[in-house]
Amino acid sequence: MMIPEALKKHDGRVVAFDSLKLGASIARAACASDACMPPESAKRLGAEIAHAVGVFLSSEGVKVPASADVRAFVVKLLRETTHGTVADAYSDFGRAASSLLWRIRVADPGVPVISAQPWDRRRLLESFRAAGVARDPAGEAARETERRVVMLGQERISPALIHALSCLVLAQRAIDARGYLARRLAYSLSAHVPHYDPRSVEQVPLPPDGPALEALWLQSVHSSDVTRGVVDNTISLEPYASSPSDDLTALGFLDAVDPVLPDMPVRLREWCAGKRGQLFVRIDAPERITELARMLALLPASVIPPPSSTASLTLLYKSATANRARTPQRAWPVTINAAGLLVREALRDRERATIRLARIVALAAQAHREREEYFNFSPVRGRQLPVAIAGLWNAVAWLQGETFDAPRVTRAARALAETLITVVRNALETLRNETGMELTLIGTAPVAATRGLWRRDREFFLRDGITLDPAATYDGGPGLQLLPGYEDIGERVEFSKKAGANFDEPPTLTLKVPLGDEADVAAWRDVFSAFSQAGVPRLDLMPGGGIRVLKTVSRAVRTHLQEYPLFQ
Repeated sequence: MMIPEALKKHDGRVVAFDSLKLGASIARAACASDACMPPESAKRLGAEIAHAVGVFLSSEGVKVPASADVRAFVVKLLRETTHGTVADAYSDFGRAASSLLWRIRVADPGVPVISAQPWDRRRLLESFRAAGVARDPAGEAARETERRVVMLGQERISPALIHALSCLVLAQRAIDARGYLARRLAYSLSAHVPHYDPRSVEQVPLPPDGPALEALWLQSVHSSDVTRGVVDNTISLEPYASSPSDDLTALGFLDAVDPVLPDMPVRLREWCAGKRGQLFVRIDAPERITELARMLALLPASVIPPPSSTASLTLLYKSATANRARTPQRAWPVTINAAGLLVREALRDRERATIRLARIVALAAQAHREREEYFNFSPVRGRQLPVAIAGLWNAVAWLQGETFDAPRVTRAARALAETLITVVRNALETLRNETGMELTLIGTAPVAATRGLWRRDREFFLRDGITLDPAATYDGGPGLQLLPGYEDIGERVEFSKKAGANFDEPPTLTLKVPLGDEADVAAWRDVFSAFSQAGVPRLDLMPGGGIRVLKTVSRAVRTHLQEYPLFQ
């Protein structure tokens, strides 16, 4: 049987001519026009008309006819064979399918019609391409999804239903849909969820932690933009708050202990017993330095946390608790994934990476606003809203072409880190002035956020064949480690001071010290005084250092001070 080789669609596609598909469409029109017509008769009519159309087009010498010409010839042939009602039904089906695409509106359930968006196949194609689907398969999958949307016959459709149909089409075409599945959790319910009510929470409390609490925030509170940022792993909202008062337990630096007060030995014993992972201590005066040095010299080695633990003593040279009555309440930090963001942006355009970094700061501010409004706080006249940076040194290593998971803090790396910090600081300052929100830049990111960001970015790197250590984590900010073997201890101290000026809560210098092994009070007092004279805002003491580390570091810092006499 002679039939055309192909068929040209209205959008320019060339597909194979299928007489069976054409006959089935004519049979559907016949059944719709005459309810008394048997299905066998409708199929026979459709097959005969489709065969006649194919033979006629082939005899005319048209190898690739247009779909509009085929439709017009089917209508003409039906009318000539006294099947006018079938021809009308066939024409109506064609017009209904094309006009439906113009009437379809895409919106979440409960959203007003005025806020709905028209159907746009290009957006679906772009989402397929962003999920890693090749161009031609993405176009075919988008067109197949559009056909299924038309078959539903609905003028209002939700993004979640489009997402489900798209995943079904990708799976049937043997295309890996994991990348596309991860790009949408569900539709946002933030417009339908009431604000936090303490009285109702007493009866039905929020989930304390885990996936249920995360789902509450991402699908019921935050907007789609913030949810997209979390899914893309550019920001982290961990740890998620289950009540407005959760912030007081995480921000221990607001409750730093004074060494000269009687509760210091109790706090120190709790820290040694593992009840406190981090103990904040004020040493902003000589008498506090002397008292803390005496207590550390008397600590027995048997009660000190092991070096493998994350326990630390954070010494505050510029304490935020000088006047606790005037200290505002703090919210949970929102953490920016500088490393993951720059890796994703640098693959496309490295010059736009810093622009994207500034935009993510605005997204973090939006996340703060949504959380404060849910808890019935004012984002403008409410609590302080901290923003942290994770993976700064990993991002610098990536931009310099060095090893991502083992960054080296060189002089060039510190200069580039200062640039990135300035970008974040300027963006945060602009938002603070424009919106009136009490946004603050803090130098230490939550451990839960740095671990979660690293874990998800590790899966991202696995796609490129790069395996990151699953036990590692992102750095929690621009803090630096001090080791006696470093030749640039002075430069690291200077960087800590210079970078700390851009932070409302400055980063820490980390030093591993022989807690429990050094009984010399003078050695502890000398190293604390040296860092105080150098202007270091915060010093983080970790157990596990050598016995001579205190004297070596103290001598190195004082040598650095002699080179800069203005500090004395």
